[in-house]
Amino acid sequence: MSSFIIQFVVYSGLLYLAYRHLLSKLSFYQANRVVLLAIPAIAACIPLVAPMFSTPLAMPLNQLPLLEVVLTPQATANPSASQGYLSIGLLVYGGITSILLSAMIHSLYRGFQILKKSSFENGVWYSAATDSPFTFFKHIILPNSLKNTKELSVIIAHEKIHVQQKHGWDNLFYSLLSSLAWFNPFIHLLAKELKQTHECQADDQALKNTSREAYALLLLSSAFGSKVNPFPTAMGTASPFFNSSLIKTRIEMIYKEKSTTKGKWRYLALVPLLTFITLFACNKTENQTAEMEKALKALDMNTVDQLPLFENCEASASMEEQQKCFQIGVMTYISKNFRYPDNAYELGLEGKIYVEFVINEKGVVSESSIARGLVFEDAEKQTAAEETNNYAAQLLKGLPEMSPAKKDGKEVSMKMVVPISLKMPPNPKD
Repeated sequence: MSSFIIQFVVYSGLLYLAYRHLLSKLSFYQANRVVLLAIPAIAACIPLVAPMFSTPLAMPLNQLPLLEVVLTPQATANPSASQGYLSIGLLVYGGITSILLSAMIHSLYRGFQILKKSSFENGVWYSAATDSPFTFFKHIILPNSLKNTKELSVIIAHEKIHVQQKHGWDNLFYSLLSSLAWFNPFIHLLAKELKQTHECQADDQALKNTSREAYALLLLSSAFGSKVNPFPTAMGTASPFFNSSLIKTRIEMIYKEKSTTKGKWRYLALVPLLTFITLFACNKTENQTAEMEKALKALDMNTVDQLPLFENCEASASMEEQQKCFQIGVMTYISKNFRYPDNAYELGLEGKIYVEFVINEKGVVSESSIARGLVFEDAEKQTAAEETNNYAAQLLKGLPEMSPAKKDGKEVSMKMVVPISLKMPPNPKD
């Protein structure tokens, strides 16, 4: 899960930055709206779907791999302290999410309450409970103070676009997403960009009924000296006309020339970025290839004069005895510290993980990666498999410091592979 969260944040961040620098100033508002709605879905789907099409790393196994370590739920150690931190993290996430979801539901309730107490006249609702006009899904709600004012027709024309384009559902989608993915700062930035796009799209239509100068003055008058009820702005599902945080950009877009057809080519710039992200998620990037090549430069068991030695292993022993002592040390460490992952256990995952690691010339594990891991076609199982693979790789990095391998009297790095076989008990209920 941690791998998915990191990728989700990074991918949504890259796509947000691409949108911000390439597309945000274009006047193709409907196209920008589609992009902004698609970015969270793309950022979430790539790390879930791409691994299903990934190719297992084709790193050659050593000629003398370590003996296989077979683990079952009963054979693994008790939950470590990290599981305690995980529980605390889930508790914090659940608490914050519950608060945000409750606030969203409360804002919806307040919106319905305002609508219920409003009076319906000429296709719109008038209310004494707000000083700011706003749309609430298919309803236009105006303050009583706007009745019979000269700006009324312009404001209604603006709000009708929100209703016709169903912007309220976009806002509800992002309100829900912001509550569930509150830890991702780019989701909140994307939500603001979407609101900006909504307002610019509605402004573009409202300008057909008035001049740019008069419309800009109307927006400015709402930002200076007025006491606007903050409720519509704070309510994520509403589209308030007077939103001071968006007015500057709205005025800039009012006076900006319309984007030409050539500007549409900018949308194609997202294609190489999406390609890169997808390939990265599929474990096919050049960086991973470079890491693989780096690991291959380490020596294997057949080319050293002395193996890495744990404290209880003797340097004067034969190579066969050194190998046996080292293997026992690794197997003991894994058996004592490996805990069958909860998600893997619940889904009944079984299989073999080949962890390749490098013990450097200082006798510590400098690199640890999956030479061949668990792979499943089912998305849920694949997510659990990735967690298990990553957990196994991280576990080997914690091997205790030892005497390094030696070649011709010099301390050298050494690489090796340990197979870890996960097997469920015959009866999982036992």
